[in-house]
Amino acid sequence: MSYIPQFIKLYADDTTAARLKTDPTVFTEAFDETLEVLMKQPNFSSQQEFVGSLRQEITNDNAIYDTPDTAQQIIECLKRLMRVAVYDDSPPGMVMLKIRTLRRLFMRIYSRTGTKWTKAQMRHVWFVSERLAGWKTYFLSYTNSGATIVNDEYKSIIRVWADPKVRKSRNPDEDNILVDAMVNWFARNKMSQRSFYDKKKIEAGDYLEDEIAPAIKNTLAFVQLVQLDTFSTAGKINWSYAEYDLFNRCTERMIAARQHYKPVLETRFIPVLAGEPEKLELDDYKLPQQFRPWKKRIFDKTHYVYLPRDKQKFDDVMKTLETAIIRRACRIIENVPA
Repeated sequence: MSYIPQFIKLYADDTTAARLKTDPTVFTEAFDETLEVLMKQPNFSSQQEFVGSLRQEITNDNAIYDTPDTAQQIIECLKRLMRVAVYDDSPPGMVMLKIRTLRRLFMRIYSRTGTKWTKAQMRHVWFVSERLAGWKTYFLSYTNSGATIVNDEYKSIIRVWADPKVRKSRNPDEDNILVDAMVNWFARNKMSQRSFYDKKKIEAGDYLEDEIAPAIKNTLAFVQLVQLDTFSTAGKINWSYAEYDLFNRCTERMIAARQHYKPVLETRFIPVLAGEPEKLELDDYKLPQQFRPWKKRIFDKTHYVYLPRDKQKFDDVMKTLETAIIRRACRIIENVPA
């Protein structure tokens, strides 16, 4: 049995929350049982501690949330949920529970006091918090084609940043180990708990949408590692284009249902160049017709991230990439209706 919904109601009210510490009759009123009986129930005390600790966190940061600016208040509440979604290293089920519990606490504490949240704003809080609870932080798209060249060019980065255990399981002639270095950098910075990047189990001929559509559709940022072989037409399937195309189609369907979020949902694509732009940007005549808009979008110079081969610069650029991913989430959060 879950006691969390009732604890949310109790802790959201300051007066009742204060009584919980000294007045056992509060429990009888709320649960129709004595405190002695309730304490013998599985999960009762742990769930009380769970909700109580989250309420205390909100109280500690009340100065951030307690503002007459409704939009800013909602933004700060959702940013708190985002920090849980991106950086909390608890198991996925616990992360989801924290986000949903915090959301309900915020809505009970702030949406009913002062400047009341509108129905449209309440829907925004619900939409964004559910995305934060269920979406991946990032989907990392890449190709193993040309792995030897990329691994050689970025060998100093791979030595420093790729997980040694992972490197032992990789074949540098077949596996793109640079992507492992990127993922391990994210892991060291607590951003890899809710991510998707490994497509080794998907073979040519598999139905792409059945395998990875949920991960591509449900991601705060679609990050694509771009190298010369990204545009190859040699294989049965160009995975990089197939994933990009699927991401675009999923985004279009989402926008069709939620036009309010169109400007922010369209910015979730982040190309990362593994090489100098002038060496990777092929002339249009060398590409299939359907690749040309994709290439044009990648090489928008206000948009891509260039991955250097210098170890210190790599670290700096990865921090920029982390910021860019978080910024995508913030844009959705900040799109609060009037």
